[in-house]
Amino acid sequence: MTFGIRAKLLIFTILIILLIAGTLLPIFYFHERQQILQSYKRESVSIAMTMSSASFNDLYFLNVKGLRVLLETFRASPRIQSVYVVDLQGMVLADGTNENVLRNTYLPRKIAFMERVLSSKIWIAEINGDFLNIGGPVNLEGLAPIGYVYAGVSLEELRSIFSNLTRTYFFVFSGVLVISVVIVNVFSSLFTRRILDLTAAADRISSGSADTSVPISGKDEIARLGNAFKRMLDKLQALYKQERRRSQELSIEVASRRATEERLKDSESRYRAVVEDQTELICRFTPQRAVSFVNEAYARFFKLDSMDALGAPVFGNISDDDQARVDRVIAGLSCHAPVDAVDLNMIGEGSESRVINWTIRLICDEQEVPMEYQAVGRDVDELRQAQHQVLQAQKLDSLGQFAAGISHNLKNMLQPILALSQMTYQNLPKGSEAQGNLRLVIDATENAKSLVEKITAFGRHGEKQDKIIDINEAIAKTLEFARSTIPSNIIVDQELSLNSGMVRAEVYEIENVLLNVISNAAEAFEGASGRIEVALNKIDPSMDGKDESNNHGSFARIVVSDNGPGMDKATAEKIFDPFFTTKAVGKGMGMGLASAYGTVKKLEGAIDVDSHQGKGTKILIDLPLVGP
Repeated sequence: MTFGIRAKLLIFTILIILLIAGTLLPIFYFHERQQILQSYKRESVSIAMTMSSASFNDLYFLNVKGLRVLLETFRASPRIQSVYVVDLQGMVLADGTNENVLRNTYLPRKIAFMERVLSSKIWIAEINGDFLNIGGPVNLEGLAPIGYVYAGVSLEELRSIFSNLTRTYFFVFSGVLVISVVIVNVFSSLFTRRILDLTAAADRISSGSADTSVPISGKDEIARLGNAFKRMLDKLQALYKQERRRSQELSIEVASRRATEERLKDSESRYRAVVEDQTELICRFTPQRAVSFVNEAYARFFKLDSMDALGAPVFGNISDDDQARVDRVIAGLSCHAPVDAVDLNMIGEGSESRVINWTIRLICDEQEVPMEYQAVGRDVDELRQAQHQVLQAQKLDSLGQFAAGISHNLKNMLQPILALSQMTYQNLPKGSEAQGNLRLVIDATENAKSLVEKITAFGRHGEKQDKIIDINEAIAKTLEFARSTIPSNIIVDQELSLNSGMVRAEVYEIENVLLNVISNAAEAFEGASGRIEVALNKIDPSMDGKDESNNHGSFARIVVSDNGPGMDKATAEKIFDPFFTTKAVGKGMGMGLASAYGTVKKLEGAIDVDSHQGKGTKILIDLPLVGP
């Protein structure tokens, strides 16, 4: 509930009056009541003293008739309800409630109040219940008392006086309250009427009535407020007229601009539809590098809400080198050469590092003043990987053709050596030293022939294989041989799933892949102890959608993992390249993993690496299975 100024003044005044009256009137009331009580006591005592003095002789001579007259005199007073006359020892001589006097038929008795009178020797008065007890000596001035009189005075008259006093104070309080409220109401009406007039005028102005007049009267502060309000109103009316004219002038311009805005909105909606549907990352940013617009693809890549991206730094958190490249590209843009491109490594969806090619365009106004930049980003990471794979395949193809040519010539050279050695071996005496030496030559020649056949097979990597082998059995036999070729402080564990299926391959091809991978893992320990684990599982393509070979159906996955030192990303990307090696000169030609890669590709499989420095390396080999 809201109270106006007038109501607040009335409430305030009533509270003040109630506070003052509630404090002072009780004080005056109880003071006057006490005065009346004391006066009533004094009058009653005076009456009793007068009557008792008049009966001194009768009491002195114990005149029965005189005592009866005394009793009748006391009873005649409307105030006195009872009276007793006692001697100096406090024994009753006359009782106003009984006609007997001088102990004629009435037995003497003591009165408690008279005991206090006897001890005080003066007239005293005290209220006891519904009566005012009065008692004192009977004597003449200057003489000793000859007895005492007790009178019980009724308080009805005093109560009537008090009741009248209460009504009087109530009427006085009510009158003061009513008169004060009336006075305050009149003065508050005079005070608030002008304020209400100003308020009404302000309400009319706020409702749109600019021609409102402000009534002003008096010369006090309210009148000065009214004058100030009137001056303000005059200015507002002048401004209103001025704005009205301006509004009329702008109405035509607003209509034309509205039509222009509608066309712009339609154009912008078409532009946004085109931009939002793009898979490229599109953004605009100010010369201060703050983003002013992004499409959904940009927000999704950086895991941002479209609105949260506004005002954020463009391109997010990039390395110092990438930031330097961006600075160089932007610094080189001008209104005459507004476009350039830069490749940046960025962390996007899936928290993976991606290579984004950004085409940055400088947007200038008609005066060739740079306004903002527009950037369109395309994910070229997969394209680069594809280019790298094509280049690697071309390298391997060239190497295979070169190796096939050399191996063919070597094979032709080894054929007569092996044939003549075997014929000579048969003609030598059995157990002779010459036959033993020739046996070594034959074994070395057969090993060389086997190596040449492997090189020839590497050169024919595109040819189909007709032989079907049990992958589980081929791996198990290869691991038995591998354990004998690596240091004893490196443990080779295996976990081969039974019934993993059949693959189209030669056993020596599986041996070539596994021995090269395991040998490379063992050499990574550099003499330290370690563990290599080889696992084989049958994989359904629905379980591994990212695999390159899942278009063949089910496939066998061989995982060779170690707890060695691992490698960084740059090294991992090159380990399958021909002639790439991290070993010292003379300790490796970098053909082991390249040969494994070529063999797996020949078998229409896939090979990949997952390695992190300090966390070991994992080689994943997928080979398509034959049959269900």
